[in-house]
Amino acid sequence: MTNVVMVNGTKMRGNQITLGPITLHKPNTTAGLLGLAVSLVAVAAVLVYGVLRLAGEEPGNDEAAGAKARALSVAEVLRTLPGATDLPEAWETARAAHVGMSGNAKCHNAEAEFDSQERDSSGASDLRLRYVMYACPDTAIATTGFAILTGDGSNPADRRETAFPSRILGDESATSSYKVDDEFMAAPGDVGSYLTWRARVGTVVIEMHYGPARDDVGSEREAEELMRIVCDRAREAQARG
Repeated sequence: MTNVVMVNGTKMRGNQITLGPITLHKPNTTAGLLGLAVSLVAVAAVLVYGVLRLAGEEPGNDEAAGAKARALSVAEVLRTLPGATDLPEAWETARAAHVGMSGNAKCHNAEAEFDSQERDSSGASDLRLRYVMYACPDTAIATTGFAILTGDGSNPADRRETAFPSRILGDESATSSYKVDDEFMAAPGDVGSYLTWRARVGTVVIEMHYGPARDDVGSEREAEELMRIVCDRAREAQARG
């Protein structure tokens, strides 16, 4: 191939310039060249945007667009929490979505609890899942609430949590683990490792407790998927407004 120059993926040959699937003719005048430069920048932006769309990544922030961040009513919060049929198989409802007692005057609070039917090597089925959702009037209050909840690090077993890295879910999230040892005061069904996942999705803050994971029953991967389900539902609920 002769008289062809490649510059960052842009092909120039003779009086033609090819940028991806688009071919432009190079003008002979200075003004025309300036106009072509502007056009190339615009075309490049369109192509990059298209690549991001294909990759499933929109440039910018959903909240900045104002399309997916609004306050949810109590009824919407209760509908947003998943039921057993919204979760992967082997889960059954221990307590359906209900208004919780740990909320405050600013944010609506709801909870739901589930038991796994998956059994460990001893035949026990102790793996449990609990969602706590706080629906706040705006993202500022939700952001503050997420920071307080994450910093507090409280859990049903009242054990010290250890943070560990994970993929971000929602607008921001944090993960930690804690362990209940086989001690005098511990019930046999409570002994094991637990995962706690906290996330903010627009105006909603979500906390998930998952465990005890032991003997190949329960995993970080499953916990992430269960948290992703409720984060997606919170985003969809706000988008419907």
